[in-house]
Amino acid sequence: MSTFNREEANSKIHRRLRKAYVILRHKKEEDEITVSNLVEEADISRATFYLHYKNFDEFILEAERYIMALYIDQLLVFLEAGRENIKEVCRKRNLILSESDRELFKLFFEKHLGFTEARVDFVFKEAYGRALEKFGENFVKKHKSGFDIFLIGYIASMRINMFDYHSDKVYRDMIRTFDIWDALFPDEKIMN
Repeated sequence: MSTFNREEANSKIHRRLRKAYVILRHKKEEDEITVSNLVEEADISRATFYLHYKNFDEFILEAERYIMALYIDQLLVFLEAGRENIKEVCRKRNLILSESDRELFKLFFEKHLGFTEARVDFVFKEAYGRALEKFGENFVKKHKSGFDIFLIGYIASMRINMFDYHSDKVYRDMIRTFDIWDALFPDEKIMN
């Protein structure tokens, strides 16, 4: 897959392959996993795999981008909920993420020990694109500086809370991010 396509990345074949990868990673290191192992665990043919990916590395790249895009969607849920509803949203343990997707994110996080510059760039680019779709161009233009701060706070919270999700901790982190926004932009609420 040469460019990231959210709808295609969420297809049944792609979901089966990502779940198979998570299962295999609990048994093997990534460099020990082959396309043959992956398709066998996913119960699909090699031909089907190669219809979607050029090679294993492209599959890994797409899976990472898919997971990061899901976390951007979760960020937008926090933004839309606003300060008054954030606690309730955080208490929904998995929010929009399945257990398999959470496991996949943990595996990628462990592999890279955090966010590289390229991944942070992807998060920002994807977040702005999704915010444009969801809230419109005026929101993004009006709140660019604050949105950047919100993204940084969100990334920090993800990094801290991924391995042992605790809804109260995520709630406190996100409220702190709202507080920073309010201190820097007292006349501008996140959602008007």
